[in-house]
Amino acid sequence: MQLWCTDWLRTFEDASESTERKVQVAKSSLQRMKSVGKLLSTISTSLERTIEAVSNQSLWMIRVSGFSSLPDDVIARIFELYYEGYRNHVGDDYFNSCGDCRWGRSFRAANVLTQVSRRFRLIALHIPALWDCISGNTRHAEEMVPALRARCQYPNIFINYDCLKETRISTGAKFFRLLPPADQWRGLAVFHGYRKGGRKFFEDIQAISDGRLVSLLDLQISLGRDLWLLEEIEVDEDDTPTNLTESESALLAEWSFPKLKRLSLNDIIPTRMDCLTLQECRIVLGINDANWDLHSLGTFFECIPLLESLSFSFIDVIPMEPDDQMLLRLSEPVRLSCLRLLELHATGETEGAFLTNVLDLLDLRATSTLKVSLRCDSSNPDTFSACISDWLSALACTKRDGDRIFPDVRDLRLSLHGKCSECVLPYSDVMRSVPRVRNLVLNLPEISEPPFKVVFEYLKELRLIRLEDCNSFRGWNVARDLERVEPQKLKQLEKFEIEGSRGLWRYRKRLAKRLGNKLVWKE
Repeated sequence: MQLWCTDWLRTFEDASESTERKVQVAKSSLQRMKSVGKLLSTISTSLERTIEAVSNQSLWMIRVSGFSSLPDDVIARIFELYYEGYRNHVGDDYFNSCGDCRWGRSFRAANVLTQVSRRFRLIALHIPALWDCISGNTRHAEEMVPALRARCQYPNIFINYDCLKETRISTGAKFFRLLPPADQWRGLAVFHGYRKGGRKFFEDIQAISDGRLVSLLDLQISLGRDLWLLEEIEVDEDDTPTNLTESESALLAEWSFPKLKRLSLNDIIPTRMDCLTLQECRIVLGINDANWDLHSLGTFFECIPLLESLSFSFIDVIPMEPDDQMLLRLSEPVRLSCLRLLELHATGETEGAFLTNVLDLLDLRATSTLKVSLRCDSSNPDTFSACISDWLSALACTKRDGDRIFPDVRDLRLSLHGKCSECVLPYSDVMRSVPRVRNLVLNLPEISEPPFKVVFEYLKELRLIRLEDCNSFRGWNVARDLERVEPQKLKQLEKFEIEGSRGLWRYRKRLAKRLGNKLVWKE
């Protein structure tokens, strides 16, 4: 105060000064301080704008300077983390669309890093993990593979047999001969279409490895069999509903994978595999006329007792013949005592009966996390409702003894995709099948809300509800439902999260009144 109004303080404390004099000094001091305040405000605004401008102009230089000042070992670790994320993303994208000849063609991140600066190049060249992906589908594979082999002894291999003709390496056998010995491979991802004359992949692997892939941690096999192609070729007589010939199935059963941790199978059902250590398995079936051999699938599950994570994706799949279904019901479910995560994805014309048949293969009592994603693209409300209801009912019912129960599931994520804001779905069937769920995540972008009164009725241990992008939920309906829930059941709820569900925002006060500090909004 003394800094800004010394004259006022002196006058105010002087008892001999008249009131009129004090008023005059007070007005003068206030006017002067207000003028200074305006000037400082103008200066402050100008300073803030200048700070922002300089920050924007220098941000990149500061980041580069700061990054460059890091020690080599820290930069090397950053490169490894960056490349690991890039490799996984690119590898998954290519595997999901592996019929494309671009699949597995190139992993460019490491090459980009070497071109930034001489220092980065020297660091990158001495990190084996940055060069662990070797693709047989680049045009210059014959020159590149030896260089990559020198930089990384334990590679991940990517090859699309149907596109080898576009490269200088004309056969898979020739490509495999360029690689390090098969007992050093860490990963193998292969796509092979259904072509007259058989699929050479199995023969090539047998020849190069003698079936001993003792260091392999990750295996991805995708065998195509497009309908248009089937009409133009002569199908092998020994072809089976596993999409493997008897000889291919026999070879795969003989191979040894003592360290295999992750397995992805696209349109293929092995009968047996020697991979007792397998922890993660992903199975994609998308051939709607295959009459898939689920007996073989059940036999395969018996080979992987340590499985912890299982993912199914079904695209346009119909169930097997009635006689086969009868035999399936007579077989005992395979118990996977270590299975913790089960993911189910269904789309297209997949029938609920097929989903039921697959789930009936397994004893799922150990599962603790269940993720369900269903997509129906029909714009007809009745068709959409029938399709989603068929899948949900298949999830909640068995063909053996009625209701299917997941007694240990604590986390449930339900994602329904399509355009139907007015439809009645059997949510109660699903909730009844997971009575011990504590954490419920609903991702229903264009689907109407479930009856939350029913949710609380069946899920008696519920602690968390999270709504993600539930943009078609009617706020008044949700609020009314929650108001009907017994206070004791709401009391045990710890958190009710809402993220990206725009339609509920206008009812936030009503929801907050009912939920209190349990309600959490996320933008």
